[in-house]
Amino acid sequence: MNKYFKQYNLRWLGTFINLVYMSMPILGIATNVMEAGTFYGVQKVNIRHFAPWMTFPVFMCFVIIVGLLILVGFYLFIYKAYQTFVNSQTYKHENPMQKDLAKILKRQDQIMKKLGLVDEDESV
Repeated sequence: MNKYFKQYNLRWLGTFINLVYMSMPILGIATNVMEAGTFYGVQKVNIRHFAPWMTFPVFMCFVIIVGLLILVGFYLFIYKAYQTFVNSQTYKHENPMQKDLAKILKRQDQIMKKLGLVDEDESV
């Protein structure tokens, strides 16, 4: 499978995407507030037809509540799976920390053998 889906190391591209990804929520909040206001202004007649009590402040509160529910849902159901995937990718693809950890574990094994100690995890 790696033969057809080889991944390339383009560090600059990763840096750019990370910066865009990290700045988007800040820019997105302002954009979404403006879009919600525009939507309400354009659809006010239709909204009032189905929900006459729906004023602009109530509409904005509704938008905020829906946004918060989406954030909570993301945290409860998606975040852990996302972090698990990112961690597995980091571990697989030439992570310097993973290489350092392998060196540390090798040295620890050598020290334990010289001291005549047995790793409790391996004996189970």
